[in-house]
Amino acid sequence: MDTAAEGVRSALAELDAAQHAREKRCHATMDEARHHMVGMRSHIDAHILPVLQAASTQAQALGQRCEPAANIARALYSDIYALHEEKKRIECAIDWCTEAIVLRTSLAGLADALDRLDWDACIEHCRAALGVRKSVLHCDFSKTVVPSIMFPEAPAETLQTLHSRLVHKITRHFEHYTEERNEQEATRFLGYFAAVDAHWDGLRTYSALACSLLEAHQRELHERLASPTASPMFYATVWTALFEHLAVFISKHQPVVDRLLSGPGHPDFAAGVLPELARIWTALGHDILVAWRQHRQVPHLLAQAQDMHLAVIDRIRATPFVPGRIFGDDPRPSGRASPAPRAATPVTSTASSMPAVESLLTERASMGAQWALFSQFLQRSMGIKAADEQAAPLDEMLQSCWRTEFLPLQLFALRASIQQVHKLDVPDLQARPYGSSLPDDMFFALRTVWMRALSTSSLYVAEELFTQALQLLESDYVEIIVLRMDACRRTLNLAGLVEGPRRLAAAREVRAVMCVYLNALDVSAMYAERLLADMSHPSVLEPYFDAESRDNLPSDLARAQNTVALLDGLVTKLRSAISFEVQELFATLVETRLRSIVNESMRDVRYMLDEESYAQASEDAGLPGRVSSAWELLIHAYREPLTESNYALLFNAAADVLVQEWERTIASLTFTELGALRFDKDLRSILGFMADHTPWGIRDKFLRLQQISYVLNMDDEELETMDVYEAALSH
Repeated sequence: MDTAAEGVRSALAELDAAQHAREKRCHATMDEARHHMVGMRSHIDAHILPVLQAASTQAQALGQRCEPAANIARALYSDIYALHEEKKRIECAIDWCTEAIVLRTSLAGLADALDRLDWDACIEHCRAALGVRKSVLHCDFSKTVVPSIMFPEAPAETLQTLHSRLVHKITRHFEHYTEERNEQEATRFLGYFAAVDAHWDGLRTYSALACSLLEAHQRELHERLASPTASPMFYATVWTALFEHLAVFISKHQPVVDRLLSGPGHPDFAAGVLPELARIWTALGHDILVAWRQHRQVPHLLAQAQDMHLAVIDRIRATPFVPGRIFGDDPRPSGRASPAPRAATPVTSTASSMPAVESLLTERASMGAQWALFSQFLQRSMGIKAADEQAAPLDEMLQSCWRTEFLPLQLFALRASIQQVHKLDVPDLQARPYGSSLPDDMFFALRTVWMRALSTSSLYVAEELFTQALQLLESDYVEIIVLRMDACRRTLNLAGLVEGPRRLAAAREVRAVMCVYLNALDVSAMYAERLLADMSHPSVLEPYFDAESRDNLPSDLARAQNTVALLDGLVTKLRSAISFEVQELFATLVETRLRSIVNESMRDVRYMLDEESYAQASEDAGLPGRVSSAWELLIHAYREPLTESNYALLFNAAADVLVQEWERTIASLTFTELGALRFDKDLRSILGFMADHTPWGIRDKFLRLQQISYVLNMDDEELETMDVYEAALSH
């Protein structure tokens, strides 16, 4: 502790000494600085102050000498500024006088040229008068100088009067030459409107001309509507002729109008002429729709569609299965005595009381396609905004027609078509696989409906028809086919029948019904996939829908493809129904017998074999023979009646049962080395037999049995040196 205190005292003493030394150096530095400052002040007083005082005295002397000159300069600047302002006023007055003289001269020259019909002079004088500034035209000076004995009014009124006379004369001559069909002179006078700043007058005049040119076509159209022909496409033809004529008219006249009358800050064809044309085509389109609606008796057909009852579908729902119908001995009046095959024929899509609906819908779809084509033409030539504004009134009429007339009639026609498909259902047990008229007739009608929906070029119609048609198809087609199969199983109730002829007949009918309608569902799924691939292809949709996107939104073509893609959901539901019904068929007709036969076949299987029993087992058919016989009896009989995909589902279900029973049997057996060899031989034989009957592959179902066989046939050395499970997997 004493050593530490001594160290602290020593350090404090050193700090005090250092502080005294630093203070001494600071005092010395400050004394030196004060000495230098005293010397600097004396230097400034001696050398710098006299020089500054002399410079100040000289500057004051110069200021006194220059003051008169500065006063004179300020006075000169004031005079020069006044002269400049006076000069500006004089120049402005000269300009006003000059423009007033030009205005007076131009007005007099314009009046004289109008009297002489000197058009070049008229245009020249009119442009000169219009070029006079508004401030000059309306000033008091012009009102005093310009009026004359001939034109005592104010210059603005005189100019307005002469300008109106000039525009009126140009209009009359333009109309005269258009009536005379003198295209060169009519074009010349049309250009005069822009030359005299009368763009709107020119557009109104040309609009009147355009309307008059369409009047002849309008009269002809009304004459045709008054006496329609018997053609089922009469109104579609009239509709197409109208809009083709309009498209040709616009494409011919728009470039002329825009070249002669349009320009920066001035209206063009879309603003000045198109509205009148839109008024005409809206009126004509309305007339055609009204005539179509009356002549085709659309309200009457709609009333019939609402009142008509689809009794066949209701009857099928109430009694989906009638014993014997599929073999041709259906006691109902609509039954057929012969199951003879027939080629697929298109079935009418309307009820017998509505023979005109199909042609009416086709005609209406054609009208919609033509309108969409004309709308696209307007958008390309006039711009999207102008085209949409002018097309809106007629477009609203068409949308109302789609919603209130086309869709209800089309959906009812589809329901009537589905009813007719069921009514004309003809199973074909002579075909291999078993066939039915259901999918061919149904998807012929569906393709017609959906292609008609796409041909309307209306996304609304396409989306509604695809969505609602799929709902109808599920409820009135797929559901009824499933009901037929379910009712067949419930009605014949094989589980409640004892062995004998009655049970065999019932099993035969269940098998036939299930095969026919399973195949109908499978063919329907294939047709749906084909329709999805065909109708979603751009080459099919591009004629009806625009591929260009707007405002970063999906294009009409992309939206149409998404609509067609709804068919994928139908395919999924059909495949799901097929999978369920195949399982039901298997459970009803196959599973119980298959399990019994497989168990019976494996009851006497032994793999505790010595050389003698192994040789005897090799000579016998053994398990592979019994399994193949059972397979031929129960499963192979379905190969011809079922389609390949349906047979594959049934085959796989049966293979699952075989493998389950075999695995359960194997787990309870004891093996010798020769027994393991025999088991491997049996497995390979049965697997080969299965592979010969399955082009789709079946080996994965026997994977566990193959692993068991591999493990049973491993040597002791292999069991000690490697992982058995991994070896079996790699094998």
